[in-house]
Amino acid sequence: MKIIGPGTISGFWAGILFEHVRSFEVTLDRNLGHGFTINGADDNQISYNKITGNGGGYGILLFIAARNLVSNNQVFSNHSGIVIEHSDNSSVGNTITHNTSRETADGDMGDTWFDCTHNTWTNNGFGTRTRPASSNL
Repeated sequence: MKIIGPGTISGFWAGILFEHVRSFEVTLDRNLGHGFTINGADDNQISYNKITGNGGGYGILLFIAARNLVSNNQVFSNHSGIVIEHSDNSSVGNTITHNTSRETADGDMGDTWFDCTHNTWTNNGFGTRTRPASSNL
């Protein structure tokens, strides 16, 4: 599936939620939950998108998702930036490259495998995470 912009998708819980779908491209802004949620879907490409202001969730979430390419995206001012979450032996073989994620409340980029062997992260810009408003740090 391919969705071609430019365009704006805003005001929904998830800007786009695909389960068991392959291959798409789109732009997202100010949804209530996540910008992209890839849940149980493999072999997709998320590239050249501007994903901003999705304050209730992730800019891009890969959950139980394998062999996806996330590249050249601008992910700003979301609750969390780009995150890979796994269950059992899922969410492997993903490549996250040449993205920029900044100004998040709960982390610019993350991988719940906490290692560098299950997924590949290269040439990403991050590190400007802001503290949650409730933080005492």
